[in-house]
Amino acid sequence: MSWLKEICWICVALLSARAVIGAELPILGWWGIPEDKATIERYIEARQAGFTVLMQGASSPEKTYELLERAQSAGIKLSVFFPEIGHDNMEEAIVKLKNHPALFMWHIKDEPKYADFAKVAETIRRIDAVDGRHPCYVNHIADASVSMGVPDYAAYMERMLREFKPKLISADFYPCRLADTARAVPYRDIGNEVYVSPKWYRQLEYLSGLARREKLPLALFACDVAHNVIDYVYPVPTVAMLRLQMYSNLAYGARMLQYFTYWNPNSNTPLKFHESIIREDGTRSPVYDRVRQVNRELQARAFVFMDSELVSVEHTGAEIPTGTRRLEKLPPYVKSLTTPDGGAVVSQFSGSKFDALVVVNRSPVREMQLNIALDSSAVRILEDGTKVLAAAYGGAYTVSPGAAEIFVMRR
Repeated sequence: MSWLKEICWICVALLSARAVIGAELPILGWWGIPEDKATIERYIEARQAGFTVLMQGASSPEKTYELLERAQSAGIKLSVFFPEIGHDNMEEAIVKLKNHPALFMWHIKDEPKYADFAKVAETIRRIDAVDGRHPCYVNHIADASVSMGVPDYAAYMERMLREFKPKLISADFYPCRLADTARAVPYRDIGNEVYVSPKWYRQLEYLSGLARREKLPLALFACDVAHNVIDYVYPVPTVAMLRLQMYSNLAYGARMLQYFTYWNPNSNTPLKFHESIIREDGTRSPVYDRVRQVNRELQARAFVFMDSELVSVEHTGAEIPTGTRRLEKLPPYVKSLTTPDGGAVVSQFSGSKFDALVVVNRSPVREMQLNIALDSSAVRILEDGTKVLAAAYGGAYTVSPGAAEIFVMRR
């Protein structure tokens, strides 16, 4: 197959994806710009970092409208919340705001406990009655514990589906952690002590299966703000940590990506939030440029995920994560695949114009060797979105920590 034909069919697939799902992969920044600092310039800054949506609080519906206007000018959308949501005069405010082009969704609740369910469900029903177009957003903690009032996580999520009738499933789990010994120096990025939670992929398996069963979009997170919890520390993320989280999310079928957080939350708490994308004083941390780099890469390759459906997700390596499946069957255009010195997530996608194979290095700190034999017409999607025949590279790849190799094959 000629290079020209190869590029042409990929372009057709790209246009098809944009028509069905939208121009870009939704990338949301949690804990967005404080109301008193939410200028057009600040929204442009977020847009330049690759965000398409920001979580935005406001003191009133009138202020919310003003912020929507500013966001629209910057080419960004908002997931909004304001005091009236959940209260008696909510419907009037929803009607006034629901047709604004910068509105992305209504932010209702984060990590609700069982005791919150009745109120959350009632709020969603009321909003859906006057605006059935924009999703009501509720985020759920993955692997919720008894401390959250959740004795059985599967039962918790099934009840959520019954009562909330969501338009998407959102859940957070932050896998890249430092050992407790880092507490003495919480503001230092100690990359060589990073480990990945052994529970993470088990949760991705569950959430991905649930979203596919319900035919709902899946929205998953990467943690970018360093902070402390009871048993460990979330470090200042490297590019590799961000890639690992986001590519694994996509490999498990996520259709929206989220960062916790955009603006730094209150640092004067036991969690000691620090070095988010934008610090509390409004300056950029080193994470801003890291996130911008990763977001550009994700958008450049987004068409692979936007116009395809997840077929399977499996793992390689001497040991595979708990609750996952070992890679056994390869697609017809892949003759062999091995990762002799590491482990990978291997996902197969099927689209209207092409099939795709995504291989993610599971390590946030070590390179991985990928040996793969492909059909001669398979195309490699580079990090900047460039499409090149994979045969030009042979069959040996060195995959950077947390990074992904993506190959597509015309159907």
